Amino acid sequence: IFSSLGWSLFEAEEIEASGRVFHEWASRHPDSALAQASLGAYLRECGHMGQARALFLRAIELEGQSSNPRSSFIDDLRRDVAAIQEDE
Repeated sequence: IFSSLGWSLFEAEEIEASGRVFHEWASRHPDSALAQASLGAYLRECGHMGQARALFLRAIELEGQSSNPRSSFIDDLRRDVAAIQEDE
């Protein structure tokens, strides 16, 4: 529900409200790879590349530690990190 709400607000150009949703989700679930990656994606869209990269790396770490890591999710996050490094 956090993801849907956050991106719906973002698409409606309610950027600050969207950010609050993503920050709250990541704060409530610091061990959730999806929550960290979603906050990273939000921050990337807002131009905060360094913070986004750090969150993507944290999400990779968390997902790798999970009992059933999703390799496609990790691969997507690695591509996100690589794309940010190319832009820097």
